Amino acid sequence: MARLTAGTVTNTTTVSTTLWRARRRTARGAILLAALAAGCASGPRPWLEEDGLAIAWEAKSTSGPELRDLRLAHPVDLTEGAVANQLRSLRYQPLQGVAPVQPAFVEAEVMRLAGPLSEALHQVSHLDLVHFHLRTAAGPTVGEVFATQDHLHWRLDEIAGVPFAARISGAEESRWDWRLVPGSGQSLFMPPTPLRDKTVANWVVADFALPTAAVMPRARTAPAPAPAAAPQAPPDNAPPAKPAAVVPPPAVKTAPQPAPGTLEEKLETLKRLRDKGLIDQDEYKARKQRLLDEYL
Repeated sequence: MARLTAGTVTNTTTVSTTLWRARRRTARGAILLAALAAGCASGPRPWLEEDGLAIAWEAKSTSGPELRDLRLAHPVDLTEGAVANQLRSLRYQPLQGVAPVQPAFVEAEVMRLAGPLSEALHQVSHLDLVHFHLRTAAGPTVGEVFATQDHLHWRLDEIAGVPFAARISGAEESRWDWRLVPGSGQSLFMPPTPLRDKTVANWVVADFALPTAAVMPRARTAPAPAPAAAPQAPPDNAPPAKPAAVVPPPAVKTAPQPAPGTLEEKLETLKRLRDKGLIDQDEYKARKQRLLDEYL
């Protein structure tokens, strides 16, 4: 028992109090670790939600066996311009119909994503990926971005509303599929040996320092329809075809003039799009002039 001496506490009491406080700190640490573990198992944790863009932390441990042996180098310091160049460098090819290789992100989407992703990569821990969900005019674009030593990884699950259908390599490609097309300084991810037969056509590994990419178009190219089959010649004994009836061309109708009262509304909508960063200043000026030419 502690002894009181001239109004002070002896060293015995001081040691007991110190041990009690240390045990209390240990118990608090155990509770905090348990809470963090429970949070990691509950799915992506929101970090930013605004104007059709959502960014969240997604635990590496719950993001697929392909990441098990990857060591994430987070946080990583990439400027907004460097992230924008990475986004402009990503290309994909729809496999429906006849479609060319085209940008995974058009310019308005690049400008919307670059700043928030740069900030997210600067804050994410080495245990998490940066998950993003961007609403576009054609549909959502969804994916993850994360860093290993000297490389940035882009894994896309959906582009402009078209999901990536993961399948075993060699299986027949469905008409709603697409694939990423690596460019200079990029390659498709090669999974570890036990998973080598799994497709990685939606996962690009890029150097941090990529060649400067060109500014992307404003819209994606729609897939062209598959070429129609050539008509077969009629058999020799077929009756002659009847001549087609002559149909007079439809009367040309004069397009109605736009209502003057809607000009201000359209100009105001155009200004809001520019202020939100969905269109840049050059496109704003071009569309504004087009409206004025149409109404005046």
